[in-house]
This record gives sequence, C-alpha cells and structure tokens, in this order.
Amino acid sequence: MKTSGDLSFAAENAHNKVYGGFEGVEIPKDLDRKIAERRSQNHTKRLHHHAFRCRNAEETRHFYEDILGFPLVQAVIQNRDFGSLNENNFCHIFFELADGSALAFFDCTGSLVTRDYEPGTGFDHHVALYVASDDDLDYYKKRLDAANIPNHYVDYIVYHSLYVNDPNGLNIEFCANPPITADYELKAEIVAHRDLKTWMDFAHNQRNSS
Repeated sequence: MKTSGDLSFAAENAHNKVYGGFEGVEIPKDLDRKIAERRSQNHTKRLHHHAFRCRNAEETRHFYEDILGFPLVQAVIQNRDFGSLNENNFCHIFFELADGSALAFFDCTGSLVTRDYEPGTGFDHHVALYVASDDDLDYYKKRLDAANIPNHYVDYIVYHSLYVNDPNGLNIEFCANPPITADYELKAEIVAHRDLKTWMDFAHNQRNSS
C-alpha cells in the first residue's frame, strides 16, 4: 500500500521524528516487567465504549456493520413514547469490537441536534483501532475501496495506519504495529516527560512569557 499524498508530510521524516530524540537511550532490562506490573494495577482495564454523535442511525449502521463488519449489539431508545421530532429524544447504538468494547453513537432529535457532520482532521478528533497486521489493514482497505469510500494509508515507520471518515465526520484510524514498534514504544516511554517539557517550552511557555 502506498502512502496517501495528502498525508505524505507526516511520513516523509517519520523515522527522524520518532527516533530523533532517542540518541543514547537504553532500555532497562526489567522495563517490560515494570510495565506489565503497572498495567495489572490499573483499575481501568479497557475502553468500554467511545461515543460520538451521528446524523442518521441507519446510515451509520450500514457503514460500521455492512462495510466494516462491526456487529450492532445495542440500540437504546431513551423514550419509546414518541412525540414530535422537536422533542428531545435519542437512540444510542453500539458496534462491537473484538475485545468486547464498542464504538457508540447518538442519533438525536429536538434541541439535542447541535452540530454539523463535516469531516474534521485527524488532529481534531479520531479513534485509532488496533489490528494485528498489515493483512488486516489490507482487508479493511479492500472493503472500503469496494464501497467507493475514500481512505488513505500512511507508513509512519513505527506504525502503519489506514484512515477513513465515517458518515458523521468521525475520523477512524486502523493501526498495525510493524516489528520496530516494540522497541520504539519502550524508548518513547523513557523520554516521554522530557519530550513533553520540550514541547511545552516551545509551544506554550515561550508564548506566555512574550
């Protein structure tokens, strides 16, 4: 799969960007054990669901269930004594992922309809879904292509990603880990606080002092 031209800027210097701050960084021998121990002590075990607004529940179901293959497992209607479309009501729909978590959406009426559905960018709001391999990325790309839905693939060196906007403007990223990812993520953890401070000094502290 080739990198999409409109996001090629993100991949051109990916290796330099993600590894540029790792010079001299060594991974402690027991870091894997410490990470496993830390995760075992976290009371939040996984994402339960991520919710977003949708403009049409059936249009959204068709995209997630028929095209991507995520089964619809719940459709929760707030008030079944339907009145006017001007009254506040909603249907909350859930599409299941392999670990039991879900992508969920609200189809609303009345004053609860508060936004448009124009796609933003992945910098505004996106949901990244882990898949096991590039074969899975190819699986989704073929399904999207067959449905004539625009999508684009980006090789970030340490992650391989396939992007698509759903019918509601929500950007979905399918993300696979190449072999280099494990080494990258261990080193990234070691320097995460340092690099956050570097960013804050550049983007915020400098601005506030001027």
